[in-house]
Amino acid sequence: MEQLTPLDNLFCLLEQPNAPMHIGALLILDQSTAPKGFLCHKELLEYIKDRLHLAKGFRRCIVDSPLGVDFPYAVADEHFDLEFHVRHMGLPTPGDWNQLCVLTGRIMSRPLDMQRPPWELYIIERLDNIEGIPENSFAVMLKIHHAIADGISATEMLNALLQFGPDEEPPQHHRPWVAERSPGKLEMWARAAPNIAGQLLRSGRDGYKALRATLKVRKALKEAGRYSLTVPRTRFNENLTPHRVFDAIEWPIAEAKALTELAPDSKINDVMVSVIAGAMRHYMLGLNELPELSLVAFCPISVRSKAAQKDGGNKVSGMRVEMGTHIADPIERMQFIQEQTALGKKVINANMADALESGLGAVPPFYGNILKGINTRFGLQSRIPPLANTLITNVQGPTLNNDLYLAGAKVVSCFGIPPLSHGFGFGHVVGNSTGRVNVSVSADRTMLSDTSVYIGCLQQSFDEHEQALSEARLIAAKREAARDKRRQGHKTIGKKSKARLKTVKAEKLEAS
Repeated sequence: MEQLTPLDNLFCLLEQPNAPMHIGALLILDQSTAPKGFLCHKELLEYIKDRLHLAKGFRRCIVDSPLGVDFPYAVADEHFDLEFHVRHMGLPTPGDWNQLCVLTGRIMSRPLDMQRPPWELYIIERLDNIEGIPENSFAVMLKIHHAIADGISATEMLNALLQFGPDEEPPQHHRPWVAERSPGKLEMWARAAPNIAGQLLRSGRDGYKALRATLKVRKALKEAGRYSLTVPRTRFNENLTPHRVFDAIEWPIAEAKALTELAPDSKINDVMVSVIAGAMRHYMLGLNELPELSLVAFCPISVRSKAAQKDGGNKVSGMRVEMGTHIADPIERMQFIQEQTALGKKVINANMADALESGLGAVPPFYGNILKGINTRFGLQSRIPPLANTLITNVQGPTLNNDLYLAGAKVVSCFGIPPLSHGFGFGHVVGNSTGRVNVSVSADRTMLSDTSVYIGCLQQSFDEHEQALSEARLIAAKREAARDKRRQGHKTIGKKSKARLKTVKAEKLEAS
């Protein structure tokens, strides 16, 4: 039984009827590599059951304190039922990519049952008409509430279900799993009492820490100079409806890495932010809604240590990045983004995570619940100045360095699915798997009505970057050829000069 941190609890407070705070992953698997060449539901259930002990979040439910006077607790569910969490379904005919995306969006729109461990796993069959995947493939979608996992810990939960080989056995669990008795109200009051008594002291201490950290951040912002905090309001900063859309696109990772040549010292993250910025620019221009100011992305950054990789919960900070959507040229935009991310990292290094966690810790849980009620009733998140126009998070896929398997079925592709909230209805996840980099898109359906149009904008933007790279390489090759020609010319002139000098010397000798 562990108490949620203030940051974990924030995602419980942000939960709204139309804004469920969960994250997800969609895997496509080739079952021909399974021991029998196929998998049945019973075998998958047994496989998952044997691996639940590898991540404690699978069996833990969230228990609220009475009247919300203290932070909730994560408790091992005494009524855990695996078959409730694992669901089996199939796509209708023809079983194409669009139908898989529609189903994924529909699943992501449904809130999780917070009376049970807040996760669900969907096994989706009949992927009969999706280009580029093996025959008889199936999909697995994992949905986890953000209160028990951030991007890194959710990946660890996903990794717990995967194998490094089709026949790999799960690590042995030496201690049998024992459910915890759900604490009664009297016990919860007994646990809350000392926390309530010490809340004034904690609020003062955390408030002081938050103030110090905020002053450091403010100083870093001042030193950064051009690090802008002005965010234009767009269609993506309105209240959410109950409906979601999902789509994704991928490219060979070698092609994406090659684009780092467009800006010195840039990384693939800079490339993908620039590609997304180009896509948003094209999409907003098509709607005649592109603001004069640059659109701004919020980029979460993990502050989780390697030792805490397998721990649940949230250990994240983040930075805002001007995306350069006011710049048409891909090279200029990448250079602008690289400058912005460098400035943003300076701000992050100035204890942004401490400012966030201490600030949340300074607010008594009871007042947090009151603010949640006010937010739910009046929709404050869409009324306050927007934090950013889109989310861009980078999550390393589970198949980054190895071929991985689930119950012997090989993972072909892996796509992340970001959370959405009121005033923040458009998100991207940059992932990688099996030698490819991908961008997953999730949005409110009223904000991004046709995902295929936006996916086309992403491809157009990527093509523009590749065209810019080809032109830059051509110009560089011409300059190098011109330098070689000049060097060759200098060598020829040098040889002629030496020959002429020898002739003059010879003539002088003859004359003497």
